[in-house]
Amino acid sequence: MICIYAQNCTDFSNNGLGALTPTSCTVTETLNGEYELTLEHPTDDYARVSLINVDNIIRAPVPAAMTPQLSQVTGGTQIYRVSTVRDPLRLRSGTGTSYRILSKYPKGTEVIVLSTDDPSWYEVSCPDGKRGYMASQYLTYVRTEADTSQAMDDVIESSQLRDQPFRIYRVVPELDRITVYARHIFYDLMDNMIKRYAPSPSASGAAVVQGICASCESSHEFTFYSDLGAPVVEPDESETEDDAFAYENVNPVEALLGDDGVTARYAGELTRDWYDVYVLKRVGRDTDVQIRAGKNLLGISYDVDATNVVTRIMPTGEDKDGNILYLPELYIDSPHLLSYPSPKWYHLDVAEAREVESGDDKKTQAQCYAEMRKAAQAEYDKGCDLPKVTLDVDFIDLADTEEYKQYSFLQRIYLGDSVKVIAPRIGVEVTMRMTQYTYDCLMRRYTQLTLGTADDALSGSTITAGQIPNGTITGGMLAPGSVGTGNLLPGAVGSGNIQNGAVGSLQIGMAAIQTAHIETAAITSALIANAAIQTAHIADAAITNAQIANATITAAQIAQATITAAQIASAAIGTAQIADAAVTAAKIAFATITSAQIAEAT
Repeated sequence: MICIYAQNCTDFSNNGLGALTPTSCTVTETLNGEYELTLEHPTDDYARVSLINVDNIIRAPVPAAMTPQLSQVTGGTQIYRVSTVRDPLRLRSGTGTSYRILSKYPKGTEVIVLSTDDPSWYEVSCPDGKRGYMASQYLTYVRTEADTSQAMDDVIESSQLRDQPFRIYRVVPELDRITVYARHIFYDLMDNMIKRYAPSPSASGAAVVQGICASCESSHEFTFYSDLGAPVVEPDESETEDDAFAYENVNPVEALLGDDGVTARYAGELTRDWYDVYVLKRVGRDTDVQIRAGKNLLGISYDVDATNVVTRIMPTGEDKDGNILYLPELYIDSPHLLSYPSPKWYHLDVAEAREVESGDDKKTQAQCYAEMRKAAQAEYDKGCDLPKVTLDVDFIDLADTEEYKQYSFLQRIYLGDSVKVIAPRIGVEVTMRMTQYTYDCLMRRYTQLTLGTADDALSGSTITAGQIPNGTITGGMLAPGSVGTGNLLPGAVGSGNIQNGAVGSLQIGMAAIQTAHIETAAITSALIANAAIQTAHIADAAITNAQIANATITAAQIAQATITAAQIASAAIGTAQIADAAVTAAKIAFATITSAQIAEAT
């Protein structure tokens, strides 16, 4: 069920303002990126449509893995039972009755206790996978499981389809439907502000994440978790213990996901679950799931990009005199060097490889060489010598079929999980991680998965028109009705196929149109200036009031054309074949006509 709630809702355990009846509802999530919902709702039910307003919250079911907090439980997993007398026990987002109610659980429900730091409010994980806090006085101890995975199997439901809240940020009403765009509640943090937070360069990622949480200017109900250690990105030499890199005048989302954020500095991965924010070393798990051609693979797009591959690194440092210091062997080769037709060179400036003759920072030339070799090897360890590979996969989720029900646990994969894709026909057999998905909340199934490295999915999920320069789109196919009142800039269209009725009120200036196929087109009041048209095939065209100036027309074939009041000045016409033409009041000045065959012309 998809429900909608008021913008300041504090109780999500009921249906809120009411249930919606959308015609479509999809959620797209990207690892360390977007987490958005798009919904379309008919406008014939005004009572429901009136509830759809900006800032209201939509609760929708999405695929969600087990809460990462469970992996941090040590010393055995404690299981408790809800022991209320009559009413169900509330699960809250924080330790107190003032926090939001996330759900309610009846007497007898078993939960996993994650923390008892607050003796009055235990942190728990519930059967449906939700995490929050319950009043300890209504929980009774049952047992302790030494194996956390066994406890999860006993208590947590295997099918992890969990409701998540999305706040509406855009509403687009039309005559027959209303389109709604919403972001996960996590993005409420974009409305907050960090004035300045400067952690120590040596601080662990977990400490920095907690510092970001505590440094928000406005109070919030989000809880941050992290298991990150030392930074992966080395701090600049200017950064000291007293003045480290700083998050200044930014919102918490940017501090986590920005170019210089926690996920970049500490190689962290983000997952979001209601009001919980997890920044971890790894999201997801390794699975035995196979997506195989001929079994459950419907379509696959295999993209290999070797643009930035490096197989020969030339590291440099600095000698005692300030000159560039090269290795005695000059470069370090990749073990994959021979996999490419030629070496792919790259210069790596190793800032810390600086020779110092004396003092506390003394560093010999041999030590500099060692650091340069180490830095080059670190680049290879990160995979700079391998192409980036991305797979877009369309597959059937066999867990939803009767025949495969007993194997359904093999098919449950979530963001960050690794799977094996096997397509022998195109030579693909590779293990990759899910970095993006689109999920149909009504059909309860994935509609698209993207498998690849995290970086493949992070470089911009939204493309605006301003990011596409002129001339970069070729070979485009425009479907009927897809272009209206369009303005095409010079050089923007090449080899276009425009089908019936697709163009209205089109203005084309300085256009180079080659190999255009226009079928059964109705073009009215077209203004075409300085056009070079080659090999045009125009069939059954009705052209009224066409003004063509300075046109060069070669090899024109015009059959059964009715031309009235045509004004042609300074035209060079070669090898024209005109049959059954009725030409009235034609004014032709300085025309050179060679080999014209005109039959029964008036």
